[in-house]
Amino acid sequence: MNDAPTIADLLRDQEFPEVDVALRRGCHIDEDTDRDQHLFIEQYQVALQAFYRAYDADLIRDPDGFWALIPLSTSPFRIRHLHRTEMVVGLALAHLRMDPAILASQMTVSEEQLLINIDALFGGQERLQTLLGRGRGTRRAIHGQQKIRKIVRKAVSSLSRLGFLERQGERLLLRAALARFVDIARDPDPSVALNRLKERCRAIAGSAEEGRAPEAITDGTFDDEEDAL
Repeated sequence: MNDAPTIADLLRDQEFPEVDVALRRGCHIDEDTDRDQHLFIEQYQVALQAFYRAYDADLIRDPDGFWALIPLSTSPFRIRHLHRTEMVVGLALAHLRMDPAILASQMTVSEEQLLINIDALFGGQERLQTLLGRGRGTRRAIHGQQKIRKIVRKAVSSLSRLGFLERQGERLLLRAALARFVDIARDPDPSVALNRLKERCRAIAGSAEEGRAPEAITDGTFDDEEDAL
């Protein structure tokens, strides 16, 4: 039987830099849409986990089949919290992903379906404007559906970069990583679900260790640009 690959083997592999950058940026790597990177992680799992453990970060495999790098609070990797708008959109997408009709449509939704679901979950325009309010210190009013569409599209783009979904023309493919929101999306009160997102993401990440940063879903590099709940 061949010996398991070592960290030295890992660092010599030409695919390592690309996978390393993706994981440190907070990408969620699943078998369906990131097959090559997913196979690479499966091959080097033990070496990768030992490598990142030296940086106080855990490489975890979610039961839904995707890989993600979760830094501890003591990690030198920079931690970036999901913003309020990304939380709202992520919860809405997770809610849609549980719909049997979405499963029948090959896990894709339109932007219009997403907007309708956000509006239904969070209580109409006035409540939605409050939830999607942005800026530090003060909340700026959001006027009109077009403004909301623009903000939602920006959140969709951000969540796409992190591997929660993929834009396919006019449709959005809902990826396995949305499972990190699923237990929260089942909460009967969306407002309570949103407010509890920070602590619940710790459990969704599959960790109960002391020292884990509990504030939000995190990645390994990006800045904390705006308010997170």
